[in-house]
Amino acid sequence: MDPISVEGRPLLAELKKAAEVVRRLSEGTPPPVPPTDAELSAAVASDIGQGAILFDRDGYSAGSRDLLLGRAREYLMKLSDAMRGFNDSFQPFQSVIDDFEGIPQTILDLKNQCAEQIAAEKEKLDSERVGEDYRSTKAKDDRQISIHPALPNLKAASSWFLMDVSPVYLLAMTLIGVAEWFINYDTIFLFFGIPVIAIGATVILAVCLSIIAHQHGVDLKQWRRKFGPGIEKTNRPYGALVLATVGLIGLLTVVGWMRYEAVMSVMQVQPTANLLGTQITMTIDPEREVVISLGANVLAWLVGVFVAFFCHDPDPVYVATAIDFRKAERRYLKRKRLFDAVADRLTHQSTERIEEEQVRMQKLRDNPALREAIDARQQVAQHEQGFKERARAFLLSQGSRYKAELLRSLRANPGIELLRTVEHSAVPMSLAEFQGMLIGLGDDLLDRISPGATSL
Repeated sequence: MDPISVEGRPLLAELKKAAEVVRRLSEGTPPPVPPTDAELSAAVASDIGQGAILFDRDGYSAGSRDLLLGRAREYLMKLSDAMRGFNDSFQPFQSVIDDFEGIPQTILDLKNQCAEQIAAEKEKLDSERVGEDYRSTKAKDDRQISIHPALPNLKAASSWFLMDVSPVYLLAMTLIGVAEWFINYDTIFLFFGIPVIAIGATVILAVCLSIIAHQHGVDLKQWRRKFGPGIEKTNRPYGALVLATVGLIGLLTVVGWMRYEAVMSVMQVQPTANLLGTQITMTIDPEREVVISLGANVLAWLVGVFVAFFCHDPDPVYVATAIDFRKAERRYLKRKRLFDAVADRLTHQSTERIEEEQVRMQKLRDNPALREAIDARQQVAQHEQGFKERARAFLLSQGSRYKAELLRSLRANPGIELLRTVEHSAVPMSLAEFQGMLIGLGDDLLDRISPGATSL
């Protein structure tokens, strides 16, 4: 039978009746009767007559135990039967109340369990290679940021595109190559006279010029990091710079020579007479054509150098560290999305269970039978505590009387040996130590002398 349901009303009525019995007994029972002076003197004389007085761990002798604890026990025993009846009536409600009062702890346990599970998943994520790479690259990137005045220039770099090159930068250098195509295709076609060869040669020149401009722009921007006085000569990357410079000179030389030869070939094949039989005068200047061609190529190279210079950072290590961190971060965030999904699922499950417990707790809180049972328990506990307080006050006042009387007798009989119990052994005690000895008045003592009157 559910004690807090409609069917359990007889149980609640019985509980309230038992609580009323405890209340009446508590309010109607007078405190223990203090011993008379004669009874006190007789008990002290009994202790003195032993020749040696042994005090137990609570500070009571044989005489004071019989006289004081005996009366306190008789007083507390008056409540024991009523408390036993209440405890029996309360038993059907105990499990329900324990369940109700344990719900806050259950909710706290659910929250802690969810936090522990999420922490375990986070630790698992951090222990994986992707987590280790993320932390190590982030630490390196943070160190680089701390020693540089600004964030890295990543206009030419990308952590997700091929070869870590920004597609925008790649497009810009490609456009420079396209410009180089328009500059040189006509010259190469006139030189070779074969379109396929002219196309291939022009593409090669365009790619070479873009690469050369890129290398010169990067070296110019990163000159101090690559060729500065703090860099050892053996560590300076002269190879790429020399190769790019020689390539530029060679490219301009070849283009200039091809332009010259192309112009000369045009001049040789042009007719010198018209239909009227007169001579045609041609004003083609080969040197001017070569200068124009070389100037256009140099201009394309300068634009490429400027683009490369503008899009690169002075410190290549700074950029490489930033790119490594962004790659590791992207892999970490991709893996972390799985962790976030697991964490959300665990949080959702925990929230649902917590809400269920909160609804159940509110339902129990709103149950009038449960509230009345809890109120009855609290009232009975107060009455029981009142009984104990009166017993404690009796032991305090009468224990002081007994101790004062015993002290007078000890001074009159200096040969009496005093002993106290320490861990089941009798240890000698001086009269001064006896004067400072405290008499036990705690709830454990009261429970021991009245085992039937225990707390709920």
